[in-house]
Amino acid sequence: RSLPALRRAGFEIELWCWHCDDDITAERVVRLPRLGAVRVLCTHAFGFWARLKSWWTFSVRKEPRPDVIYSIAWYLPDCDVCHLQFSPWDWERRQRELGTRSLRDWIERMSNRLGLWTADRFLRRTAARRILCASDAVAADVREAFPGLAPMLGVLPNSFDPLRFNPEARSRWRTTFRHSLAFVDSDRVFIFVSTGHYRRKGFFLAAGAVAQLRRTQPRAQLLV
Repeated sequence: RSLPALRRAGFEIELWCWHCDDDITAERVVRLPRLGAVRVLCTHAFGFWARLKSWWTFSVRKEPRPDVIYSIAWYLPDCDVCHLQFSPWDWERRQRELGTRSLRDWIERMSNRLGLWTADRFLRRTAARRILCASDAVAADVREAFPGLAPMLGVLPNSFDPLRFNPEARSRWRTTFRHSLAFVDSDRVFIFVSTGHYRRKGFFLAAGAVAQLRRTQPRAQLLV
């Protein structure tokens, strides 16, 4: 939602990505190679291709560097602004609490260990002048791990579309939508929303909690 405002301010936008939504407009969209775009390794693979593209573009071909490079961490250390959505330190603590009970848990644990190494390397090398965190908790973890970066830290919560998510939309569509999902008025519906990382985001804990709640509140439902 900020791209139109940046363009009105005179910025020309170039995006490096694997996917780009149709409603996102930019002067140029660079689609990086998708080799390595598999579960668990995808973020590490994207970071590799972004760094290789940056080296080739600015060091080998000597193309002029943009005025501002914005990167989702931990992709491109040579950026001006990086945005942290996730704390690998917090997930490491929670993984120890949850335990490793399956091969999938072990793979996930090893992936986060690689993420911790990547985060440590990124924050020691980054040229970013500003580090934006999605929450106070993420900022606190970065501050604890790297106290020297504290002056650069800021908090920028994830945005939402107020035209879609507001009390008026709820009152307008609630009854119709509940009936389309076969919920009755007496149902108490809890919603879990995620695009992945279900264990980290608490899906199994939520399912277990609702299962216990249904012992005394049989109309409790979990919508995923």
